[in-house]
Amino acid sequence: SLHDALPIYVPDRREETLGVHFAALARLTAASGACLVITADCGIASAAELDRCRELGLDCLVTDHHLPSGPLPQAAAVIDPLQEGCAYPCKDLAGVGVAFKLAQALFQAVGLPSDRDRSLLDLVALGTIADMVPLTDENRALVWQGLSVLNQSPRPGIRALAECAGLRLGALTAVDLGVRLCPALNAAGRVDDRSLGYGLLSAGSAEEAEALAPLAVRRGHERQRLTEEAFSACRTRIEQAGSGPSEVLVVASLDSSQATVAGIVAGKLAAAYNLPALVLQVSAGVVRGTLRGTSALPVYDALRSCAGLLDQFGGHRQAAGFSTGEERLGDVVGQLRRHLALSRQTAHAAMTIRADAEVHARDIDWPLYDQLQVLEPHGVGNLRPLLLCRHMRVQEANRTAGDHLRLSLGRGSASISAIAYQHGDAARDLRRNQEVDLLFSLEQHDWDGECRLRLRVQHLSSDGTAAW
Repeated sequence: SLHDALPIYVPDRREETLGVHFAALARLTAASGACLVITADCGIASAAELDRCRELGLDCLVTDHHLPSGPLPQAAAVIDPLQEGCAYPCKDLAGVGVAFKLAQALFQAVGLPSDRDRSLLDLVALGTIADMVPLTDENRALVWQGLSVLNQSPRPGIRALAECAGLRLGALTAVDLGVRLCPALNAAGRVDDRSLGYGLLSAGSAEEAEALAPLAVRRGHERQRLTEEAFSACRTRIEQAGSGPSEVLVVASLDSSQATVAGIVAGKLAAAYNLPALVLQVSAGVVRGTLRGTSALPVYDALRSCAGLLDQFGGHRQAAGFSTGEERLGDVVGQLRRHLALSRQTAHAAMTIRADAEVHARDIDWPLYDQLQVLEPHGVGNLRPLLLCRHMRVQEANRTAGDHLRLSLGRGSASISAIAYQHGDAARDLRRNQEVDLLFSLEQHDWDGECRLRLRVQHLSSDGTAAW
């Protein structure tokens, strides 16, 4: 098979960040005798590294979806919808989507059947959701078709991983992939086994896949523990430092042992504070920064305004990274804050939360859930509809492990459960039979073999003053 014939290189997240590394290509070439390197989801900001490939006798073919941050690599071909002059209409393709376009062109060039690319759509769906690009336009179509492949004829690795994760094959959704499968596939590279995810996806038999899937799930749990520890430590330091109402950027630091989860922690901080977040790691005088933005305040333009202070940078609107000298860090953070403050002045209206529809408690049922399912797949850029229901009656309110709020809500003589992640503190302010207004999405929750309808609460108001 192709994956047996070609050497595959998965970079080490701890040692090789921000694009392509010449030393890695040199080792790979020496070991395999390769004469062509194809990048996936990287390379557009690695012109200096890739231009040196001629020293190795290597041609380069770059596939990437990040914004160019300087001159393009001198490669045999550069495929990136965001490069200047590219007329491809969908500018939000994930890294896997761009690689898929190359595969489609190759299939066509060698005369393979036009439907051959369908066999890759499950991988395209996984990678598109994992990359957290907007699920709109072509991405929406690719994920929709990929979910069909995943549910109808899953490859051995996906089948084994889904079964290990307790998911029902045949009914997988984009949310299932984003919450359960993608993190497990990603986790190995963030913990200690960067090739595990690739091995699982390329497994040729059920036996091979079933041996790897439990390990991937365990690595996922390890990554989750590492992430929660790092996130909790960052939040504690941020709260201790305090911040004023004019703050536009949350800044935190991680030690070297937590470097592989910097992006996840930055994303969680941005969500928790509804502000762009910067996570830093410092080693031997070199600072590596990971930025995550919000829907109202993207971060790439702010980072690009710091270009003269950076050694290297890259990314896209909502996610970016850079490296710089420790002595320049203060200037970088200051410039980021200035740029974001100007951006916030024009983005204030966009930060207002609005419900997509208001419903009565009696309308929250399975038929409503089924109607909303036609809007799948949900994810970045196509979020689950936010529903507003007023005067819901609290029957129980409990704080759970992980600082979540679990609710039982009355609706006539019946009740429905709800979960509000990272809102555990609210339990102490709620009492039995108290009325609350909720902004939520509807989800299917499988627990102990039973499928139930549940509210996933985004915002809660107990005083009736929220203007949703």
